[in-house]
Amino acid sequence: MSSKPALRPPAGVSRPAAGRRQSSVVVALLVALVASLFLGASPALADELPPVVPAATVSISGDASVGQTVTAEPGTWGPDGVTLAYTWFADDVPVDGQTEPELALAPDLLGRALTVRVTGSADGYAPASKDSDPVTVAAGTLGSTPVPTVTGVAQVGSPLVAETGTWDQGVTVSYQWLADASPIPDATASTFTPHAAHRGSTITVEVTGALTGYASVTKSSTPTSAVALGDLVEGVPTITGTARVGQTLVGQTGTWSPVPGFTYQWFVDGTPISDATGTTFVPQSAHQGKAVTFEVAGTLAGYESRGATTAPVVIGAGAYSSTPVPTISGTARVGTTLTAATGPWAPTPAFSYQWYADGVAVTGATNSWFTPQAAHRGKRLSVSVTSTLSGYPTTARTSAQTAAVAYGVFTAAPTPTISGTARVGVTLKAVPGAWSPGATLSYQWRADGAAVTGATNSWFTVQAAQRAKRITVTVTARRDGFTTATRTSAATATVAYGVFTTAPTPRITGYPQIGWTLTATAGTWAPWASLSYQWKANGVVIKGATASTYKPVSADFAKRITVTVTAKRPGYTNGVRTSAATIPVTKPFTTIATPTISGTTRVFSTLTAKPGYWYPAPSFGYQWKRNGAIITGATSSTYRMVEADYGKRVTVTITARRTGYTPVTRTSAASATILGPAATLSGDGMYRVGVSLGAGTYVAPGGDGCYWERRSYAGSDLDGIIANDLSFGGRRIVTISSSDAYFVTEDCGSWTRLAKLGTPSTSFGQGAQRVNIHIQPGLYKAPGGDGCYWATLSGFGGTLDEIIDNDISFGGAQYVQIESGFVGFDSADCGTWVRLSS
Repeated sequence: MSSKPALRPPAGVSRPAAGRRQSSVVVALLVALVASLFLGASPALADELPPVVPAATVSISGDASVGQTVTAEPGTWGPDGVTLAYTWFADDVPVDGQTEPELALAPDLLGRALTVRVTGSADGYAPASKDSDPVTVAAGTLGSTPVPTVTGVAQVGSPLVAETGTWDQGVTVSYQWLADASPIPDATASTFTPHAAHRGSTITVEVTGALTGYASVTKSSTPTSAVALGDLVEGVPTITGTARVGQTLVGQTGTWSPVPGFTYQWFVDGTPISDATGTTFVPQSAHQGKAVTFEVAGTLAGYESRGATTAPVVIGAGAYSSTPVPTISGTARVGTTLTAATGPWAPTPAFSYQWYADGVAVTGATNSWFTPQAAHRGKRLSVSVTSTLSGYPTTARTSAQTAAVAYGVFTAAPTPTISGTARVGVTLKAVPGAWSPGATLSYQWRADGAAVTGATNSWFTVQAAQRAKRITVTVTARRDGFTTATRTSAATATVAYGVFTTAPTPRITGYPQIGWTLTATAGTWAPWASLSYQWKANGVVIKGATASTYKPVSADFAKRITVTVTAKRPGYTNGVRTSAATIPVTKPFTTIATPTISGTTRVFSTLTAKPGYWYPAPSFGYQWKRNGAIITGATSSTYRMVEADYGKRVTVTITARRTGYTPVTRTSAASATILGPAATLSGDGMYRVGVSLGAGTYVAPGGDGCYWERRSYAGSDLDGIIANDLSFGGRRIVTISSSDAYFVTEDCGSWTRLAKLGTPSTSFGQGAQRVNIHIQPGLYKAPGGDGCYWATLSGFGGTLDEIIDNDISFGGAQYVQIESGFVGFDSADCGTWVRLSS
């Protein structure tokens, strides 16, 4: 039976569902129909071949993973004797050359959809095909995946090696090292050397096997022990250089593995040397004869620190490399300083010096410099230099001698100058300049070249005899061992007339009144001079008035008086000074009176000054005084007394003035002692505010049944009462406002303006008290009693809102704190209040 090639259904034609059963006739018809569609044949005719009947299901059996073999399961086909052919597909693409029932899965099939098509053919039948359901090819499983091992010592700096074991042929392995189960960056080789950061951690290695088409497998080794510190191999240090004071020793570290960081310490006789922590060390004198060692300490992160010490070397004494002979610089002359130059010693020691004169040591000459004195003139000088340096031998060197010491010469011999003005009476001063070296100086002053007898000081006061001459000064310098030198100044200008250095303006004392004496005070002229006087009136000389005093006469009335003083002295220009003018000369009053005081001497009362009769009539100025002290602002003819006047006496001073007349001041006799204020209201009744009494605070002695009332209008209507009070003993105080119309009082005694008189008390009985006037603030106590009442007040208007605090008690002691800021305090039937504290 011939057969046609099996064909795959075209797109859109579905295969029968797996497991679905149909009658053989229906199946045959469907197969025939499909074949006709693909072969271009006409629909089946009665004389065409019937198709092979395929199995109900074609499937794939076996493990569909790479490396495994799967088998096509064709099922049962009809009729008997059907020949079956196989075609394998991967992702609907035929697998090249695969036509057997079994298929070995190669790696290139990984992940692809695998199907098998079975085609049946038989003689006398048309061929038919059927496809299996797709099976996805999975990754294969590697056969050999050994667990890796780690060889080597878990120690910083020591390599570890991963041993992989034997994997399947063709498998590629990769590595990842881990510290405490955390991957170590870049540690992906088969070997790994732990670093300091891994100390104390356990190390593992992960080996991953990979093969195309197979699932990768990662195997992890057993952790190593904790990574220990590495072993640092120390070198053998040595010391190079000469072991001598002042010579540099160098410490060598030797060869270390691996190379660590180094620290160094030098020791002397086993004791560490402070600051000797470098690779070099210069022994000092204190180290002579002692053993020096050099210690090297190596430190490297992750490694045990190591130290090594050299063999000791003993320090010998130092040796100068240069000990030159000293030299002397300078000229051998008295007064000239010579200097010793030691030369460049190596190393540099401390030096001591001794100077010699003709080979004999000069006492005290032990500096590097020496100034020859007069005693050394004619002698030759040398200097011996001795070195001292701890750890080095003491060494002395002596210079060659100088030439014989010559006389000294002044290195500075300046020409003197003269300070001051060439004028009679002026003191001139010689300025000799700075002689060097210092010398004893003498002076001679000259006038026109002739020596002035006795003028041998450094200063000279020009006399009248030198006027019109020129002055010079000669300075002579002397010093033992030195040549005497003389210098003369340039001449001054011609000596001029002297001028008085002090020429005061005269003053006139005394009042310029006809018949009164004026006195001229000339002041002190310098230098001394003979003085003469001339008095003037309005600038005109008064004939015969040439004494130091002058008494104005009638002709001088209304004129201003001056005095001119003339000073004379030989060799000096006359000095003339005129005083300031007086006020115009006045006349005296012909009648003068002493003032008197009239008025009631009580606080708040007014006193009047009575100047008395004066002739001619003047204008008056007034100044009131309290116990002789000026009362500020009290400068009118009347004075209203205040609280400060209480208990004192008052006077008034008047000053009388009239043009052309001498002002006169007179003071009255003292008043009587000032008493307290006079009563404003002395009887009971209703009084009109602003007429009978003004606004203000008033005080009355009070009494049994004392009643007062502030009213807004006249009459007895209760609505007219602003405030009122009824008391049965003790002082009463009331403050009357300017807006009150009337004030009513009954059985209270006289009302007087409240004034601060005397010192506030610290104990008191019942009644009203003004704080800081009647009583001092503080903590008070009273024995209390039956119906004891008290109140602290912010005012005395009699209104309830002025009560700060109050209380009424019926037995037992009472305590009240009266503050300085309170205005008043009132109490009744409490006994005596006594202050306990401020």
